[in-house]
Amino acid sequence: MKNIFVLFFVVFSANAQLIRPIFGLGYSRNSQFSNSSYYNFKTVIEVNLKKIIKPEIELNYFLGGLDNQSNYNSQGSLIDVFGREFSVLNIGFCPKIVVFEDEDQLYYFQILPKYNFSKIKATGEYLVVNQNNSSQSILETEVLSDTKQSVGLGFGIVFKFSKNKKSDALAINLLYQNIDTGSLISKLNHNNSTINTKDVFSFEIVYYINLSNKK
Repeated sequence: MKNIFVLFFVVFSANAQLIRPIFGLGYSRNSQFSNSSYYNFKTVIEVNLKKIIKPEIELNYFLGGLDNQSNYNSQGSLIDVFGREFSVLNIGFCPKIVVFEDEDQLYYFQILPKYNFSKIKATGEYLVVNQNNSSQSILETEVLSDTKQSVGLGFGIVFKFSKNKKSDALAINLLYQNIDTGSLISKLNHNNSTINTKDVFSFEIVYYINLSNKK
């Protein structure tokens, strides 16, 4: 993983006119998760090979949690509770394609096919409540990890701040990530439901920064 960061900065230093960094925040909707959502933070390098082809190499970090599974006795007292959360460190490659640019070159639409290599971690915390003395309750923690590959697809629009080719820009994207965290969460010992996170759409805002000297 460290070698990838080194490669990013070496390539960037070699030609700041050809590539530019990108930073973004993502928001995903899924009714199975706590507050029906989870989040994505990412940093990207965009390579301007041609006017319509702008490949991206990205590093993402996803995190989220699921609603607790709780059981109560006939008196309404809590017997046990099971909490679940996950995180994903993802390396992605996106051969981004520009499909339309307006005449004034202030915005363009983009298609975002993506290849993902993801390191996924699922954490479960199972608490058994001692009915006589809550301080003697038992907490059991379980951590599972796995790596997965997947292919996703996205569509977005990019707004430039000026007609200058070196202008900073802001993108709004809709993504089908297709990263399967649910199968790992479902394997946690005390989990009692099947989790599907592949069929999830994400909304993200990304900021394109151009650090080359503007003439």
